[in-house]
Amino acid sequence: MSFVTALIVAASLMSDASLSVQDRPDFSGVWQLDEGKTLTTGGPIQVGGRGAGAISEPRRLKHVFPVYPPGAQTSRLAGGLFIQAVVTTQGDVANLRLLNSVPAFNRAALDAVSRWKYEPTLVDSVPVPVLLTVTVSFSLEESKPAPAVSAAQLAKMYLDVTIRQKATSLTATRDTPLGVETVTYDLTGRPSTIRTPERTEGKDTVRVYQSRWDVAKLITTITGPGLAGPKTVSTETRWIEGDTMIVEQVTANVRGDQPMTVRQVYRKI
Repeated sequence: MSFVTALIVAASLMSDASLSVQDRPDFSGVWQLDEGKTLTTGGPIQVGGRGAGAISEPRRLKHVFPVYPPGAQTSRLAGGLFIQAVVTTQGDVANLRLLNSVPAFNRAALDAVSRWKYEPTLVDSVPVPVLLTVTVSFSLEESKPAPAVSAAQLAKMYLDVTIRQKATSLTATRDTPLGVETVTYDLTGRPSTIRTPERTEGKDTVRVYQSRWDVAKLITTITGPGLAGPKTVSTETRWIEGDTMIVEQVTANVRGDQPMTVRQVYRKI
């Protein structure tokens, strides 16, 4: 390669790199999820909905009551927990996730729900996994209610996300019943370890994020607890489309079945 040719190639690469940087969108702002635009394919089917395609909650065949924690019983503490879980094609309960937290009851509630058994859900005569949310309540006569959050408040908490973007990082924060959830994406290509208050075993959940730019799209590989076990791999792609932010996540599914894809649309507020 001649010196002149080398200079032309170098200039071309520099031009491409500068264009790539210029094309990168700024996601900064407060965004609200447009729930009606969420599209899910593959993976567990969400229980609920209306019309012909609605999925009814499966019939519970085995119910295990939670053991009232002695400390909470002595203090006459009461409270309720919302737990999201997958009901497998065998009717077992898997991938439990606390949607709110009452520390005195978390472990007891998870232990009980994990032993429940359901009738498998059939779609076109074929068993399919479903995603549902259950409520576990703890109460005694004349008990003192623990700080609680309603189902409506719970849903709203997850709708809004605040993003602050810099040249080398993007930070997304949202309020949850377990506290403020903060996820920082390293935009230099280096992996980052994120702890979130999504407690499943009495401790924070740990995931590893590694991001890269593909022109105007931010693509992040996420490794951590999920549908396929403790080291589920998900790929999140984020981009701007008109006046909306699109976030699409593809996640490995239970037993290596068809991946679950969730496409969400956010609007700036």
